[in-house]
Amino acid sequence: MNMSTEKTVVLDFHTHCLPGMDDGAEDVDMALRMLRTSQEQGVNTLIATPHFYLGREDMDEFLERRAACAVALREKMSPSDPRLLLGAEVLVREGISELDLRPLCIEGTDLLLLELPFMHSPAWLYDEIENISLGQRLTVVLAHLDRYVPWYTKSEMEHMADMPGLIIQLNAEAVLSRRCFRFLRKWIPGGYPLVLGSDMHNETTRPPLIKEARRCMSRSRVGRAWLSNVDETAAALFG
Repeated sequence: MNMSTEKTVVLDFHTHCLPGMDDGAEDVDMALRMLRTSQEQGVNTLIATPHFYLGREDMDEFLERRAACAVALREKMSPSDPRLLLGAEVLVREGISELDLRPLCIEGTDLLLLELPFMHSPAWLYDEIENISLGQRLTVVLAHLDRYVPWYTKSEMEHMADMPGLIIQLNAEAVLSRRCFRFLRKWIPGGYPLVLGSDMHNETTRPPLIKEARRCMSRSRVGRAWLSNVDETAAALFG
């Protein structure tokens, strides 16, 4: 991967900006406003990661809907808008590794954004993630680490982080919370690539927050180290 780029990649790795796709942007106009607010915050690359829930929807149906929503949005985007890549936020469920998950990866990559189940670590969880990482040879990106605090211990998270090439995705709102930030400082294992995502769903209750998160990170030694990690990872993956 080429780490040198003429233009810095300011990445929002986790968004729900596809119009009418899930519980994110309601329509094209809202999606465009969300994208352009992100651009005003310095973001030049966004990844659309709509929810995929095994059992609620067939994968082919999901991909067909995603493609249609992306076409509707891209038809209204201008050349000056941020680069938009398609992916998915995939909830890990028992048996999901039996599916070919590569179509859910971020386009042009082997990166798969996984959301852990919000329950105490089920017996099958590690096998599913291992089968995805090693069996399907996909790079697991673990979504919003802070959200699993009530359900998983630090040792359980470290066990999952042993997967080769694993990337940790931080939510902007977690970085902005002093309590979450202090906790993440203890939880995040050293040496792992980090990416930053807004997890934006709308313009009000869950808006784009990348600029605020980056500013907040720049104010502390640990935050600056994370920010450097975030920018290096973005450049390596999408530069």
